[in-house]
Amino acid sequence: TIKENTLCKLNTEAGIAAIGEGTSLNADGVICDENLIGFTVQQGAKAMIAGCSVRISKQVGIHFDMAATGCELLDNTVEKSSFNGFMLTGANGSVATLVGNKSSGNALSGIVITGAGFKPVLERNECNSNGEFGIFAGPGCSGAIRNNTCRGNNRGGIGRENTAGDLDVKDNVIEEK
Repeated sequence: TIKENTLCKLNTEAGIAAIGEGTSLNADGVICDENLIGFTVQQGAKAMIAGCSVRISKQVGIHFDMAATGCELLDNTVEKSSFNGFMLTGANGSVATLVGNKSSGNALSGIVITGAGFKPVLERNECNSNGEFGIFAGPGCSGAIRNNTCRGNNRGGIGRENTAGDLDVKDNVIEEK
């Protein structure tokens, strides 16, 4: 477990990384500033990241690439990333939970979810003033996007491209620019 008062700053790779099956990451109250990527969780690693702050990442604030099913992102803040705030690519049937996160001022989208059969659940997140969409769901993505707030994003609140037919999008607050 990585706890409060941990600062990861100016790393040329990720501020914090968890890679490979059997690897577990628990982070609570960590600050990641000006890294290439704030957090990255890959190749079957499992993570619970809560109450963390990620600012001015040169690529993505929080990145999941084929992480284990059951990962959680709770009450985190990501600001001013040069690409996307949160970027999650998941495997068929895997689940990730994103609740209460804030993503703003990122060059591209606030939260991006993608992957054939990936079933993330996004609830009560706020995505404001991002360069593209507040939330973007990519090819094959399933899951749920519910009760989120997206304000002032350049291309719209929620974008979709070739998502699965069972992607549940409802009860979101969208305020266009």
